[in-house]
Amino acid sequence: MSELGRVKKSCEPCRKRKSRCNDEIPCQSCILRGTQASCNPNVPRIARFSPYDRPVSTPRPGLDQIRASLVALEETVKTLQQSEADVDAEESLDSDEHKANWIRMTAVLPSTEAMEILLEFLHQECDWLYFHPKVIPLWQRAFRHRAVSTPTAGLLCGSLATAALLIGPHRQSLYRPQVDTTQLHTTLYKLALEFIEETEDVASLSHLDQLLAICFYGTYTGNIRTLRNLVLHVQSMFAAAEKTNFLDESSIMWENTTAEERNHMRQTAESIIMCKRWSTLTPGPYSSIADIPTNVCRPNRVRANLRTPISVDGSEPDTEGTHFRVLRLRGSAERQRSSMYPAISFELTAFFTRITTLAAASSASDAERSRALLGEMMAWKEDRLIGNGFGLIGVEHINPEDHLSCLALAQSVYLHHAFYCVLAIFLRPWLADPRINPTHTERFLQQACLDNAEAVMNTIPHIKLLVASGRAPIILPWLASNLFNAAINFAIPVLRAVKHNSPHEKDEAVRRLLVIPSTFQTDPWLSPIGDQAAAIPQQPVPIEVLQNFDVWRCAKSMLTILDGMSVLNHSPFSVQAQARLEELIQQTGLRQTEAMLKPPFTDLNGGLPNAPLPGSPVDGLLGRDTMDEGTLLEELLQDPAIWEQLAAYSVSESI
Repeated sequence: MSELGRVKKSCEPCRKRKSRCNDEIPCQSCILRGTQASCNPNVPRIARFSPYDRPVSTPRPGLDQIRASLVALEETVKTLQQSEADVDAEESLDSDEHKANWIRMTAVLPSTEAMEILLEFLHQECDWLYFHPKVIPLWQRAFRHRAVSTPTAGLLCGSLATAALLIGPHRQSLYRPQVDTTQLHTTLYKLALEFIEETEDVASLSHLDQLLAICFYGTYTGNIRTLRNLVLHVQSMFAAAEKTNFLDESSIMWENTTAEERNHMRQTAESIIMCKRWSTLTPGPYSSIADIPTNVCRPNRVRANLRTPISVDGSEPDTEGTHFRVLRLRGSAERQRSSMYPAISFELTAFFTRITTLAAASSASDAERSRALLGEMMAWKEDRLIGNGFGLIGVEHINPEDHLSCLALAQSVYLHHAFYCVLAIFLRPWLADPRINPTHTERFLQQACLDNAEAVMNTIPHIKLLVASGRAPIILPWLASNLFNAAINFAIPVLRAVKHNSPHEKDEAVRRLLVIPSTFQTDPWLSPIGDQAAAIPQQPVPIEVLQNFDVWRCAKSMLTILDGMSVLNHSPFSVQAQARLEELIQQTGLRQTEAMLKPPFTDLNGGLPNAPLPGSPVDGLLGRDTMDEGTLLEELLQDPAIWEQLAAYSVSESI
């Protein structure tokens, strides 16, 4: 209560109310009316209690914050209750087929404790990459009924396989499943494929969910072979969806659906469309579905934070012995980043249609529009990326032992690489334009493309630190493809400077840059890079060519990226990218040039000299006889249309 003094004089409202106040602690009536107290400050005060103004009470802004938190908690609880209700409202699971599916799953599933740890890791650490909103209730329902439908079984196996793949061989402090994760994720993936092949209704929402789970698993492994068996399913499903107008809410398919079902259908369709836009960068909502999710930076919806450990079988977590688990609660800063990451990702996708529209521009007027859009995107990067704490700081300021720091760095690196990927697709046609006398604006766009490639190259120390720390989920294919794309941008000026022939032959050299060489169509595990490079004629680059600083910088950057990609050599993406880049460097003779012999980035460990590199999550996934031939163009790049656009601008004939 407030301490008020009894005085002889008081303000008029207080005098009528028979209450007293002073200048230091006015009464509530004076505060509301804006009246100054007309009391005598020299009169001694006698302590008493007042029900009006209380110094220890919660201020109004605090009350508003508490009310907002309560509303958010109520919405979260309501969402979870609806999710469980939707799961319980699904088809009955009393058929022999459903029980047989559960028996097949239990034959390969690990212990319940290991499953819960893997799902907690997927929910807490990787939900910004991929997490199905109903996977926990679906697991609980499957355990409760000891039965599961075929599409749901594919979703559950695919989600658990993704969790086992991402956690990899690393044993983090709070996530230590006592199981061989390498064998587990391969076994679950094969079982999920079997369930997908057995699914009859290829246009159902459940089939969409399981396809997304398996497609993301294939993305993380870095091998298009894991997605090849799904392409026909995806194409047939969307062919059926187009016939039934699946994405048109005015169609008959949407008439007899409840509000919850319509919301789920919207979210599923939006997830697929966003995933495809992010990965293929093609105009239109669903123009080409053949190469649906092949990019890990897909924006993901914000999920509710875990408050207690996950229990898939409905039992209380054991607090004794080896089953004791400590749940890591997210702090306010981490929750803020988790909410901002998908928001920024969705904003970045808004540029995609405009980017692909202007990527084919070649006239002077389109160049001016492209430059204006480039300035808009750079301003967006400063305001949204860096302004919201996703900037890339020096590796010397990051503690590799701090899990949260590495996780924040991983999110920043992925967002920056996604931004660089958009700019590369946008600017590369200008760099590959064969015109001899470009305008000032076109020359500016060409230099912007090289600067963007250099920005990608400058993230190599950050990638090295993330891989060496083993703390954050590293998606090797995405990083390797962006590094390789940056090296290709640097190779274009080098090839044109090295070729002392006619302009047509220079364009042919750039065009051949896009063609899959014969050495690329062999198994990289059976054909070492050194053997491939030995068969290539090696001639030093003329010294007068490297006297041009711009050409020398591009050549040096190519070697820098090649040496930096050695940290990603656990991924099939990176192995083939290194082979292609090494061959390209040998063709230009950069390795035999004295000015290029010193390897750049002598210490890429980010303060961790001689730090051993941990095993990759995909170690042991692929054997020597599992690589397909002729899959480089599909495996290496997120968007094969980049190569086609570059070829179209180099020569009249498109490959």
